[in-house]
Amino acid sequence: MAARKRAGMDSVRFSEHSVARVSVFDGFEDLARQTADLLTSGRVAFSGGQTFAKLFPQWVLTRPDVSNASFFPVDERLVPFNDPASNWGTAYRGFLAPLDKEHDKEHWPTSRRSFADIVGRTFGDAEPVFDVVFLGVGDDGHTASLFPGGDYLKDRESIVLETRSPNPPHGRVTLGPRPLVSAARLVTVLAGVEKGAILKRIAAKDPTLPIVRILSARAESDLFIEDPLLDAAEES
Repeated sequence: MAARKRAGMDSVRFSEHSVARVSVFDGFEDLARQTADLLTSGRVAFSGGQTFAKLFPQWVLTRPDVSNASFFPVDERLVPFNDPASNWGTAYRGFLAPLDKEHDKEHWPTSRRSFADIVGRTFGDAEPVFDVVFLGVGDDGHTASLFPGGDYLKDRESIVLETRSPNPPHGRVTLGPRPLVSAARLVTVLAGVEKGAILKRIAAKDPTLPIVRILSARAESDLFIEDPLLDAAEES
């Protein structure tokens, strides 16, 4: 993964034992090129939302060899698969089907129980450690479907959680903090100048933000930031 840096911000250190390496990208085509090699093997999970809806087709254009990879959702909105709001439906249409990974459609969770079953079938009795997890960040600091103020942010035992979004569609299922923190590689993407204030709060290590809770609990993470967002953070 060839990462591009920018002077002035090469990492965010949450503690002596926790750091997020910062890489800068200039649009989703550039981001796809920088991260495509993370798609080629192992168990890879990615979030939903507009960030990944834009990234999926750019990944496809890089023509990655995904024959040795299996793909999973980080979280899902409890809507029908063909609903445009479905995270896994969006991933299927924009990424899985074009790369001949239709079989991974079966990883679509329809409830907390079905999501737990998917994880259980995949990892058996072993700790569910994904090889790569891709996360986005909402403009309120939520990540996956873990929202600010939720008691579940303190939950370090549950693999899968059922949560409620303040915005529709409200019903969600999501991987909990435990598998996000234990992932072999965690890649968080921040895109859009409207996220400038959130980036500033992440850099300030605001503990009320779910994304800060996750990143600060890990030894190492990767944080990809869209170039104009750095300027927006300085101005916010």
